[in-house]
Formats: sequence, C-alpha cells, structure tokens
Amino acid sequence: MCPSLRQEVTLESIARLLDVKLDAKLDEKFESLKKSFYINVKSLIKTEIVTAIDQVKIEFTETTDFLHQGQKELKSNIESAEIKVKAIQKINTDLTNKMSVLHLRLESIEKISRSHNVEI
Repeated sequence: MCPSLRQEVTLESIARLLDVKLDAKLDEKFESLKKSFYINVKSLIKTEIVTAIDQVKIEFTETTDFLHQGQKELKSNIESAEIKVKAIQKINTDLTNKMSVLHLRLESIEKISRSHNVEI
C-alpha cells in the first residue's frame, strides 16, 4: 500500500496511471499536430490563392493591352479614312466647280452657235 495515496499499488493502478499520462500527452501532441497542420494548410491555400490572383492579373493586363493596341489601330485607321474622305470631298468639290464652269461655257458656246446658225 502506498502511504501517500492510501491505496494499494497494483499493476492495474500503474497501467491506469500510465494510460492517463499517455492520453494527456497524446492529446497535447495531437492538438499541436492539428494546429501545425491547420497553419500549414492555411499558408498553402493562401499561397495558391495569391499565385492564382497574380496569374489572373497578368492575363487581364495582357488582354487589356491587346484590346488597347487593337483600339489604337482602329483609331489610326479611322483617322486615315477621315483624311482620305476629306481629300475625296475636296476633289469632288473641285470637279463639281470645274463641271459648272464647263457647263456654263457649253451653254455660252451653244448660244453663240445658235446666233450664228451653227448646230453642235
């Protein structure tokens, strides 16, 4: 019998004591392992999310740069077309004026030829 515990020390009581101590130690180690696992998984997920976000940013930047370049080309083509249209409009105005002058000259020549009894 153990005087401090006032109970008999048996193999069974030693086994129970060891089981209690081991369970407490294992629970502590398991909690530590769980916490470590949680931290590692959280860190891994965070890293993967940051990597995915960075990849999306890169792809978004590439896409917007591509669209911007296409928009610049379209703007340049439109400006070029506007310049050509203005040139064509000027040519059209000049030709219309020349045609008006020629029409007036033709009418004048026709009047003169009628007055001289010459038919054109």
